[in-house]
Amino acid sequence: MSVVLSRAVRRPLLAASAAVALATGAAACGSSPGSGGSEGPAAAVPAGAPVYVEAALGGQGARSADARALLRRVLRTADPRAALLHRAGAGRRLVFRRDVQPWLGQKAGAALTSAVGQAAQRGLVVVESRDDGKAAAKLDALLGGRTSTSAYRGVQIRTAPRRADAAAVLDGHVLMGTPAQVRAGLDVLKGVRQSLGASSRFTRAREAAGADGLAFLYADVRSVFRAQAAQAGPVAALLRPVADTLPEAVGATLRAERHAFVVDGVSLGGRAVSRTASSGAAAAVAGAPGGSWLAAGVGDVGRSLESAVDAIGASGLGGVAVAQIEDRLRRATGLELRRDVLSWMDDAALFIEGDRPRALGGALVVRSSDPAKTAIAVRRLGPLLRATAQVSVRPLAVRGFTAGWSVRSGRGRPVLVAAAGGRFVVAFGRRALVDAVATRGRLRDVPSFRAAAAKLGGGYATSFWLNVPVLRRLAQRCAREDGRAAQVAQALRAFGASTAGVRRDGDVTRMRLRVPVR
Repeated sequence: MSVVLSRAVRRPLLAASAAVALATGAAACGSSPGSGGSEGPAAAVPAGAPVYVEAALGGQGARSADARALLRRVLRTADPRAALLHRAGAGRRLVFRRDVQPWLGQKAGAALTSAVGQAAQRGLVVVESRDDGKAAAKLDALLGGRTSTSAYRGVQIRTAPRRADAAAVLDGHVLMGTPAQVRAGLDVLKGVRQSLGASSRFTRAREAAGADGLAFLYADVRSVFRAQAAQAGPVAALLRPVADTLPEAVGATLRAERHAFVVDGVSLGGRAVSRTASSGAAAAVAGAPGGSWLAAGVGDVGRSLESAVDAIGASGLGGVAVAQIEDRLRRATGLELRRDVLSWMDDAALFIEGDRPRALGGALVVRSSDPAKTAIAVRRLGPLLRATAQVSVRPLAVRGFTAGWSVRSGRGRPVLVAAAGGRFVVAFGRRALVDAVATRGRLRDVPSFRAAAAKLGGGYATSFWLNVPVLRRLAQRCAREDGRAAQVAQALRAFGASTAGVRRDGDVTRMRLRVPVR
């Protein structure tokens, strides 16, 4: 499923990159309002599109000036527009001032019109036009060469020689995508089909995330998950009930501050996501080891897992699978899944530390509401772990831990599972195991963490931390063995330590991510 999803987002992300590239150029020279109406490019996207990305293309205010300044630093160039156009694959066939600027409107968008099939691998791109005649004259350039012409509902469609790409212009919108997607967009503009921009779920996500930004992302999470789960063959029945625990939809708005990019996101519905907004998730991150370059907190782990188990167990096949898991756990350990394992799991943090490959380590640390139950559960895990094929399980003796096991597969480093006081730890590396329960040297004591957390604003407590400069050093040290690591280090050079927080606002879960640019 992950392979399909990665392919599904590739084209829209490239289209979004091109839209941002156009945005820097349009903002630099100004543009007049397009004729696309209040819905923007979404007015030409069919309702039910599971993923939609939109970028603002104009503006002369402080927001646009901040965005251009940040992009210059990120891309290390005086002309971000040209650099982004080249990276988006359009630089070789488009001249911005000649082919785009004369007709370019205020916004551009890219959408997946389906989560499966060909439409899940190709995006429909919609760019607002302020001069349809000039835009129509440049369709050949947008499609990369000479085209053929056909008519649909009285509108001229231009199609590339291999018939995989098409384009059309109607009522202040330039449509680009597969021929079928362009026809679907024309159906929307002609009033034959409803638009995404007029759908209630999309409108609610946009209003909740905020409309005043450089870019906007919308995703119908449940629709995507259900469509992908349906392709999962025998396990589809197990995955289907999980959709009810996911958000109905998410929306996110990107904006620029003087020294950082900020993303304000919202999640509509979804029991699993709402629990990450607890104050305990932020406390778990603040209590992670001070040397952590990545830390993420999750609230109320036990209830979240129990909800997922209940959702899977609600279906016929899922109920059988859950019953088998519970029975195997009971036979091997004498433990009841809900009463003896999930009941004591509270807030949790995942952290990674180490800026050298050999020193890399990390752990999942779950706070326990019943240390005695936790110790018993860990002691009884041994027989169950030993029953797993090709795994070596040995008792773990570490000072300060009441119970533990070292689990090794092949010649790799062992995974350490242990209990210490009010903590349940699954660690990669002995140092990470010890650091996980240490009482000193926590992230809350690190000046850079406190400074970054203070700038998050909006009443958000930091439940995610990524120390990008440390990650970049690690990538640089891995570059000798992996050429891709050098590319990662190069891409990270402009960014500072990033933070994110989550909070509840009525029936909406809000998230803010702040990424400083140095």
